[in-house]
Amino acid sequence: MLAHEQHNNNPQLSETETIVSKIWSEVLQQNKVNPEDNFFEMGGDSLMTMMVMFRVKEILQVDMPPYTISQSPTLREFCQKIDEQMTESETKTLPEEYLDAQELESGVI
Repeated sequence: MLAHEQHNNNPQLSETETIVSKIWSEVLQQNKVNPEDNFFEMGGDSLMTMMVMFRVKEILQVDMPPYTISQSPTLREFCQKIDEQMTESETKTLPEEYLDAQELESGVI
């Protein structure tokens, strides 16, 4: 198999997926984590869940409830939840002046 063919077979990871896959790899002691891999099927448990949540908060500055990984156990699903939380946090921290200006520009009063 040629190198470019191998590359095409590797799933593309988002930035969040790349970071979280490294966290999962460390916690689960796995060499590679793919987007559709299930945390619990890879050997994850409640203690490892807490370790992942701590690292996610430390690295990505996102505080997720531990049950998130139970509800979204694949890497891709879990990272989507993180991205959603990050987007919500960014919106919540915008200054009121910015939000008011956006409403005026869009015609919403």
